[in-house]
Amino acid sequence: MPRSSPHSSRRTRLGNHGQQVNKNWRIGIDLGGTKIEGLAIDAHGRENLRLRVSTPAGDYHGTLSAIRSLVEDMEARLGEGASVGVGIPGALSQATGLVKNANSTCLIGRPLDRDLADVLKRPIRLANDADCFALSEATDGSAKGAPVVFGVILGTGVGGGIVINGRLLSGPNTIAGEWGHNPLPWPTDGERPGPTCYCGRAGCIETFLSGPAFSRDDGRGLSARDILAAGDAQTEVSLARYEQRLARALAHVINIIDPHVIVLGGGMSNIARLYETVPRLWGQWVFSDTVHTSLRPPKHGDSSGVRGAAWLWPAPGGEPESGFAVTTEPSVAQDCDPIPETIWLTRDPPDPDTPPLPERPLPPLRGEGEAESPRPETDSLSQMEINLLLTQRELMVAKTEAALADAAKSRFLAAASHDLRQPFQAMNLYLQVLEMSNLEPRARTALSLLHNSMMAGEELLKALLDISAFEAGMVSSHVTVFPVTEILHELADEYRNLADERGLSFRTHAIGALVETDRVLAKRMCRNLVHNAFRYTQKGGILIGCRRRGNRLLIQVYDTGPGIPTDKLQMIFEDFYQLDNPSRDKTKGLGLGLSIVQRTAHLLGQNVWVASRLGRGSVFSITLPLAPQQEDPPPSG
Repeated sequence: MPRSSPHSSRRTRLGNHGQQVNKNWRIGIDLGGTKIEGLAIDAHGRENLRLRVSTPAGDYHGTLSAIRSLVEDMEARLGEGASVGVGIPGALSQATGLVKNANSTCLIGRPLDRDLADVLKRPIRLANDADCFALSEATDGSAKGAPVVFGVILGTGVGGGIVINGRLLSGPNTIAGEWGHNPLPWPTDGERPGPTCYCGRAGCIETFLSGPAFSRDDGRGLSARDILAAGDAQTEVSLARYEQRLARALAHVINIIDPHVIVLGGGMSNIARLYETVPRLWGQWVFSDTVHTSLRPPKHGDSSGVRGAAWLWPAPGGEPESGFAVTTEPSVAQDCDPIPETIWLTRDPPDPDTPPLPERPLPPLRGEGEAESPRPETDSLSQMEINLLLTQRELMVAKTEAALADAAKSRFLAAASHDLRQPFQAMNLYLQVLEMSNLEPRARTALSLLHNSMMAGEELLKALLDISAFEAGMVSSHVTVFPVTEILHELADEYRNLADERGLSFRTHAIGALVETDRVLAKRMCRNLVHNAFRYTQKGGILIGCRRRGNRLLIQVYDTGPGIPTDKLQMIFEDFYQLDNPSRDKTKGLGLGLSIVQRTAHLLGQNVWVASRLGRGSVFSITLPLAPQQEDPPPSG
């Protein structure tokens, strides 16, 4: 590229459209969904100027114009031109050169790098925003000087980037570090199949570790910020579950790339205790006797992404301070040294000035009948460590085999569902025939008891089969649009007689709203909540109500039961947990109803939570998505 004389006081270069660029200044652009941020730094990373403008929503050409105006404004204030790097919420396809995997949909399928080069009249460099975060922290942030760095974004979504020897690792598919759309490793039974992700799969790391996922898992309908501010027992339970999942997910990364430093970014990275608790937990999943990887908060906080975009360009001396991702200037690749053949991942390369350790002599061979000499203490310790590793590996294998056996059991029960239900259907027919017969009082009493026992057995079998179907991944949703009044009125008809028999008030309050979800699964959630309310309410009544909350419909089931202790609010959603059944009386069910509600809500991508007061009652809440641009039908009945 054309350069000024080496004696010039300012190093400059000419872009492919003749734009003069001062190599002492770098401008980083962070292209977000709601704002575009620009930052100018000098050759030493010192911040000189920061500006923000709104992102034209859904307008690709408007976005190009906004970036051009922002860069022109910044250069006018700097008094000279600068290189430009851009971080985007997506990546460029190596096959087409077009943007892919972007949550700003107006960018998808566009040649953003080429279009920006045209409007800015210079070459630009472009990378994923998570890659920019990792590059920033590896260049002059909390991981400065570390040979291998993994940068993690834990925000509205989950992403990552890998930096090796100061260079971004992109890969032939431009997805290096894209860990958010891998499945959560070592899932528990309650985590399978996992919430549905926008990528079309279920159980992605993003559906467990993003900010919205943390809020959904807590179950109270609060934002992550409000959950942490509450600081109560339920917050502690939710945080402990989040820390354990994060430890598993990061252990998986350590097992693959063995980074020296992992840096957390995004809103969830502000939870200070993560940096102490997660490293204490991850060792049980890392395939090593010790773990030297360091977990650190970001030095530059929310500014890391835009700083990383600026660092996509080489240092003024011509040697690159960091790697590059995508460029529109073919000659730029010649300015960057290739990644060396040998990359020292697990330890520093040997120092040539350090003398080698003396070789340890082999023990002499023993003659027949000679006693074995005592081994040094260091050998005994090594053997103990080896035995411990072997034991840990055996435990891991046993745990895997148990999980596979449990999954096979679930698949069997789900597949045999029809055959297992048939005997109950036959018994029901026989009982109906007997009920029409002339029976003496003792026989009719026995028949009534038999009918109650059969109904209880059928209910238990149905709950077990429902849970097994979830665990086997055989439950899927079929989304339709329907008025919510339909299922509420059906539930009113179904439970009205039971309410009259027990002297309870039972009311529904429906609004004329259309929801877009699976009708069968939505009704099952509501029925389980109503059934649970009737189980625990002895006097007073039960109310089903609904109201709009943004683009969601909130359905709530109120009861005047005994209430739930605060420390049990999360436990009631666990499999087989019951508050009032210590003797495990099977006529009171198995304690699976609320667990099925929670699994169903996760499958539909919705929330379920509970609030309660002892002696006053409880209210269970679920959300359903409203149909877009609906015309509200008039409330029926």
